[in-house]
Amino acid sequence: MNIAKIKKGLIWFLKSWLWIIPLLFFLDILTKQLFEKVILKTDGNSITVIPHFISFTLTHNLGAAWGIFAGMDWLLITFSVVCGILMVAFLVYKYKVLRLSTKIALMLMISGAFGNLIDRAFYPNGVIDFIEFTFIDFPIFNLADAFLVIGVIVLVISEIVNEVKDHNKKSKNEKADEDEAFNKFSENLKEKEQDSKKDEQ
Repeated sequence: MNIAKIKKGLIWFLKSWLWIIPLLFFLDILTKQLFEKVILKTDGNSITVIPHFISFTLTHNLGAAWGIFAGMDWLLITFSVVCGILMVAFLVYKYKVLRLSTKIALMLMISGAFGNLIDRAFYPNGVIDFIEFTFIDFPIFNLADAFLVIGVIVLVISEIVNEVKDHNKKSKNEKADEDEAFNKFSENLKEKEQDSKKDEQ
């Protein structure tokens, strides 16, 4: 076993930020099990964290958000598997050229997709949800859901910011090219004027 290669691979793994995926995945699984088995135990049990803002309320969801597609496990599992694999493949294939913000967004979404996939595939009661915003009518969710939503938001904001930067850079380069072309035109015009004066003399 080559210790140097293992060390090099470990250093690359840490620098690559890919450790975010297993970290968030296991954090999601751990919190679900903790709230279901230890803290809340029974559906409907609730602990107020901040009054009129957020509570921990245990529920099991057999569908997606707001219970849509309930009872259609095969569809949700297939969708999660396909999306998860596509995101992993895209991240691996494009890793060297992707911006850091895009990488982090994909890692968040991959963690969330596979976190809920585990529940749908192996728990007959469905996905374990426990985070509830009590100030609005919003479905109870879990960390995997949060990772997915945050990942999408980061990806959208990142793309918008980068698009603006690229547009500004392109405009700046075009302006520089125009200035350079104008300067060359001015120099050529001056040279022609000087040549004309010499001919007149």
